[in-house]
Parts: sequence; structure tokens; C-alpha cells
Amino acid sequence: MLTWAMMMLSTEARQKRPQTLKRQKREWILPPAKLLENTDYTHKEFIAKIRSDKDKGAKVEYYLSGPGADKPPFNLFVVDQYTGFVTVTGILDREKYPSFNLTGIAKHIDGTLAEDSIPMMVTVLDQNDNAPTFELHTGNITEASKKGTFVMQIEGKDNDQAGTSNSEISYSIVSQEPEGTGHMFTIDKKTGNLYVNEPTLDRETYDSYKLVIKGIDLGGAAGGLTGTGTVEIKVLDINDNIPTLEKSEYSGTVDENVMDVVVMRIKALDKDLENTDNWVTVFSIAKGNEDNIFSIETDKETNEGILKLIKPLDFEEIQNLELGLLIENVAPFLEGGAILMDVDVKISVNNVPEVPAFIPDTKTVPVSEDPNEATEDGVITVFAAVDPDTGKPAEDVSYAKGYDPDSWLTINAETAEIKLNKIPDRESSFLVNGTYIAKILVMTKDIPSKTATGTIAIQVTDSNDHCPTLITKHNSLCSNEKTVFVTGCDEDVSPNSAPFTFRIITDGTQGNWVVEVINETSAALHSQEPLWPGSYELQLEVLDAQGLSCSANEVVIVDVCTCVETEACSLMAARLGTTSPKLSAPAIGLLLMAMCLLLFIPLLLLLCHCGGKDTIFPEKFNDLPFDAKEHLISYRTEGRGDDKAVPLQNVPITLGTQTFFGTAPASNFTQHQTPTTFQTATIYNKFEESSQSLREVNDAYRFSREAFNHGNGKALQFSRKRLGIQNRTVLFEDIALPDTFLDDYYSQKVVCALPVKDGLLEYDFEGHGSFAGSVGCCSFLESDNDLQFLNDLGTKFKTLADICSPPISKPSLTCKEGDVLLYLSSSQFTTPPAL
Repeated sequence: MLTWAMMMLSTEARQKRPQTLKRQKREWILPPAKLLENTDYTHKEFIAKIRSDKDKGAKVEYYLSGPGADKPPFNLFVVDQYTGFVTVTGILDREKYPSFNLTGIAKHIDGTLAEDSIPMMVTVLDQNDNAPTFELHTGNITEASKKGTFVMQIEGKDNDQAGTSNSEISYSIVSQEPEGTGHMFTIDKKTGNLYVNEPTLDRETYDSYKLVIKGIDLGGAAGGLTGTGTVEIKVLDINDNIPTLEKSEYSGTVDENVMDVVVMRIKALDKDLENTDNWVTVFSIAKGNEDNIFSIETDKETNEGILKLIKPLDFEEIQNLELGLLIENVAPFLEGGAILMDVDVKISVNNVPEVPAFIPDTKTVPVSEDPNEATEDGVITVFAAVDPDTGKPAEDVSYAKGYDPDSWLTINAETAEIKLNKIPDRESSFLVNGTYIAKILVMTKDIPSKTATGTIAIQVTDSNDHCPTLITKHNSLCSNEKTVFVTGCDEDVSPNSAPFTFRIITDGTQGNWVVEVINETSAALHSQEPLWPGSYELQLEVLDAQGLSCSANEVVIVDVCTCVETEACSLMAARLGTTSPKLSAPAIGLLLMAMCLLLFIPLLLLLCHCGGKDTIFPEKFNDLPFDAKEHLISYRTEGRGDDKAVPLQNVPITLGTQTFFGTAPASNFTQHQTPTTFQTATIYNKFEESSQSLREVNDAYRFSREAFNHGNGKALQFSRKRLGIQNRTVLFEDIALPDTFLDDYYSQKVVCALPVKDGLLEYDFEGHGSFAGSVGCCSFLESDNDLQFLNDLGTKFKTLADICSPPISKPSLTCKEGDVLLYLSSSQFTTPPAL
């Protein structure tokens, strides 16, 4: 513990009586006083003094820690390291730092603490050094508000110490804009509450006010600091103005026979705030519109009433109209109920040339579907338009079809005569309830042309043009029954259809049958004798109500069968059963047996052995004459495909000349030395190939001679003769040709298959005296020149060819066959198969 001590010795007390001296601890020798802000203490020797009583025995050093010392603001307070005097280095501002919590520390020279740290509080006293400030205040007040209505509270801000007179603000209004007729607002000095001072606020006069507010601290006392601020007050609108119109009376005109047109626009005036319910006007027609001929609506952007004609007017019927309009605002008026204004509107109807019209607009024409009843000229009616003004047939007009779904009609463009294109059919699908609907157009010949539409309804009367028939002509019957039911139908309508009459035609009818009528369309056929299982044919005549029947009798087939355990016919049940998707019991049994067999075969194969001495048939299996391959052999000898787009870059230019004699000893093998020769020659556009495949003769294999000639630029002449006889084992069966040899060989094979160019090739002139003449692509198409001289061009050419030819690789291959190990060069390989 850091001890701040002062030894106060009383000499008088020591002289009077002996007493034991006691050490008294003191935290402060001179505690710091409260410091006033904005005061310069930098010239004072110290503002506080600290000292430890541990400095008598050893030297002590003093330090300060905390905000204002070793923390922001740094070094505002410092202490003398040896004397303990605390000084201040700057001017204090209470608004920034109202106090400082410091800590005094005493340490020995070796850095150890002499005593415990002790707190040191420095308090900064306030001065009235900050004037009141105001932010911009905005508020609203409704027009025509009463005196004393609260508007808003104004709050100033003073950074001096709260709760003191330094921060106590007194409010007042300095000015008002616009000034108007007086001070419209007042303010409470202490609270800053703003109130309405005059009840004459009118938005239509002034829609806003700007006030300058002054605040004085020290409660408004002398010497207080002053600050000002601005307050903006918006006056809100109420519906205190009724709507008016530009005119007291309106008049307009409208053409007859038009509709959905604007007759006029009526402008409403209102002093209230635009685009609000206090300003928007509602129009209504109070009188003169009993037939709902007109409508009126408000354009909310312009506050205009739009008067529309929604039904056509006829000048011959009405020439003048007078309407009475009422107007009001959407919002109710200030005083209560809505205020209505009555406005008169006079409208005159203009007489205009009218469009010809079909009167009536629908005409019904009865037509019979019987061709014998048709008129001689084919005209079924005349459907002419009339002039509505005169009531007479229209002039300077033409007619045309507007809608004719089945092309039944033809209309005369001048006279409006309507004819039929085809014989009407009442059973047509284009008829609805026996009526065919078509549209007729009439068009004026002036410009622009006017059009009117009329409807013609052709009612097709029915004729007896269809004979009755039976709905079904096949029936089944149990042998113990004797009755069959039949039903007739007729496409005609009454009276040319039902009731039907059914008659049995004895000729062609098997058995003896009688007819019993059930209703107008059905009858029962009763057999007068027992029926045996089998098929019976009945000839039946069906007549309609007019006695019309088909030329051929209706034939009814009755299948009689024995019904077993059911009332239904077993024969019919069998027929229906054949089409049923259900499976019978035997079919299901076969399916189950097949599934069991499929499961049994794999199980049986698991118990079988393929061969060997311990198998069931050991004598039926023979050993293979060669070792079995237990893995897939990758020969990689297949030829490459044709690439017609990219030229082959690896086609060998020459292979040089080699001669090789090779032997290979093996058991049971008769061998002969075979020469192999490679020779290059220059041949153009010539290809020859001959080969003889491997043949088997008397259990032996013979390798025959092969020859290969190919020419295209530089070419290769290849020949080989080899003969080998083997009794049992094929010598070269395990030999795989190297990739290098296969690559060269197939490259040569592929290049010879390039397509012949059909186009003419142009070559530069290279002199005279060529033995072969031109060597163009087309020369071989017409001639067969002897180019054998190219096989031997002399020693100079061969020397040049050897120099220009690439080195020939000689890959080797090791192959094991039985006990014989062979080392073969590429010249020993059998020619691969041709592509």
C-alpha cells in the first residue's frame, strides 16, 4: 500500500509529557483542488503533491497512470519523478473531460513497488462557455385551428453542465415569415412549447410559416449566452372551399347514330390543395338522363368532368336534350354535410346521313330439304337494307356475304336476292335446332364506306328422305327363351320418323315369328316354336309414320345357344371371354412351370463339370494341342482407318535393300533357307499386289510366296519366298509383329487407297525428251506407258537415294515356342493381312 504520510510532530507535547511517537499514514500531503475549466494552471508549481514514507530507507520514484497521463489525452498531467509534484500541461475543457481518474505509483530504483497504488481524482468545474444551439424544427398545423392549439415543442441544446443555470435556456420568438396580420404563434419561455396565437390560419393565404427562435442560457438572466434556430411550420389543408365551374351553363352537340364519344369536358375549380380529396370534384347527372344515354366521370389529374354518350341517338326521335349536373368534393365540407351545385347542360342532336340498315335485323326464311319443292329460279328471299331516314330501300349500296359456314348461299350484290348453292339438308351439322344462320353485309359506295349487318335464319323443314333402320342387327338368345327385342331409328324428325311399324317377311326368315309392339321405336319378336342352338336369320321390314321403308329388308341374326348355370347365353359368354384380358388356370400353370424351369437350369449348371477324367464323359474331351490362354491376348494388329482429310505424315519414303537368310530349329519341323529381298524403285500411280494365303496340306502348314508392288512417287517393291513344313506345332503362332513394322506397313497400304483426282492438274514445263512424256494424273487414264525403266535408274540415282533415304530401324522380337528361343529381325516377319 502506497502511503502518503506527513509526520506532524508537536514539540510542545513532547516537552509536557513523554509519549510514544506513532506513524500516521496520509494519502495526500496536498490533495489536488477542483480545477476550473478554461483556466491556465500550467504556470503553477504543482496542483497536487504526493510522497511515500518509504523514501527514507531507499530512493523512491513517482509515476502517474490513467486517462490524462499515460492514456488519452496523453501527458495532460505529469508528476516529478523525484519530488512527487503533480502539474498540468494544458487548458482543461469540462465538455470533453469532466474528470480524470488517475493512479499514483511509487517504485524503488530496481523497479519494485514501494507501496500499493493509490487513486487520485481530478474534478473539472463548469463555466458558462457554451451558447444554446438549435436544430431545424419542422411541424404541421391544420388551417383554421383555434387559439392555443399545440403545434410542437422546441428544444435547444447547451453543452454546459446539466442541471445548472449554465444550461438553463429561455425561449422566445424573434421573427415570423410571412408577417401576415400579426403574430400567429407563441412560445412558452421555459418549456419551448409552440402554440397557435391567432385562429386565422388559412392555407389558401399562406401555406407555410418560418419562425426564428432565440434561446438564452442562465435562464435568460443578464450575461447569458444567446443562440438562435429556425422552425418551419406547414399549414395543412381542410375542405373549406366549395367547388365551382367556369360557366354557369354549358351547351354542346352530338351526332346521331354514334356512341361511346365524349360530348364535352367540364372544368371544376377549387381553391383547396390540388390532387387531394378536398380538391377532386365528383360529377353526377341529376336529371335528363332517365334512359342512361349519357355518363359522366372525373379526370382526377385535371379535375374535369367527362360527359360521354353511351347510347346512339336518332335525330328523327330526339333533337334536343337538357341535363342537370351536381358537383361536390370527395371529402365532406368543413361545416358538415356535402354542398351540391346544380348546373344545366344543353345538348343538340345533329342530323347526319345514316347507314343503311336491315329492318328487322334478322329475317327468317323457311326452306324445304325436298328438292322438288325448290323454286325455279332458286331465289329463296330478298333481304334488302333500307334508308332509316326515308324508310325506302337503300340506294348506292352493295351486298355481300359476311358469314356462311357451309357455303349454302349466293347473294346478288345489287338486288340482295339470295339463292341456295346446294340442296339443304336438315341433318347437317351446321344446323342448330333445324336452323341455318348466315350473315349478310350491306356497304355504302361512298368513301369512307359504311357497313351494316343483317342475319338470315334459314329454317329447313324436314322431308321424308331417310328410311328407318335397326340400331342393332345381331342378338343372342338362350335356347329356353323365345323373344328377341329390336329397336329402330330414323334421321328424320316427326312426322317422318316414329312411330315405326315392324313386319316379319316370311321369305328368307327361319322359323315362325310374330311381332309385338312395345313402344313407338321398339318391338318384340316371339318365336312360335322351340329354338334349337344355332344361328337364325330373320327378314324384317321397318316402316316410319309415313309408311316409308328401306328398299332392302333389315336382316336380324339371332344366335341361339345353351345357357349353363346362368341366364346369359354361353355362346356369347364364350365370345366375350375370348376378348377378356384375364388368364385361365392352365395358362397360369404354364407360366409358373416356365419360371421354375428358368430357375432350375442355372442351379443344374452349378453341379456339372465341363470335362476331365473325373467327369461324366471323360472320353468326349481332348486336350488342346497348345497351351490354353487364360487371359485375353492383345494383338494390336488391326489396320488404321482411312483419313481422307489429313495427309499421312508417316508414310515411309524408302526401305532400302536387304537380303536375309534365317533358320529356326524346332522339333518336328523341316526347314529351308528362304531368301528375302527388299528393293526400291520409282513408279507413278501404279499398284499391284498378289498373295497366296497359308494352306494346310497333309497335316502341315505351308507359307507361300507373296509379292507386293505399289507406286505413287517413290514406291516399294517387295518379294518374299519362304517354305516351311511343320507336323504338329505352328512355329509362329505366338509371334506378335512390332508396332514399328505395322505402322510402316499400314501407312503404305493406306496411302495407296487415296481417291484419284478427277480435276486437271497444271504442271510447269520441265524440258523435252522425257521417256514417259507427261506424268500428269490424267495420263494413266488414256495410255499404258511402259515405266519399267524406273526400276533401274543407275548407280548415281541409287547413291542419291541412299543418301536421301532415312535410316532403317531393325527392331527385334523375342518369342518362345516350346523349348526353342527365336531372335528375328523385321525382315523375317510374315506380311500382315491386307486392309
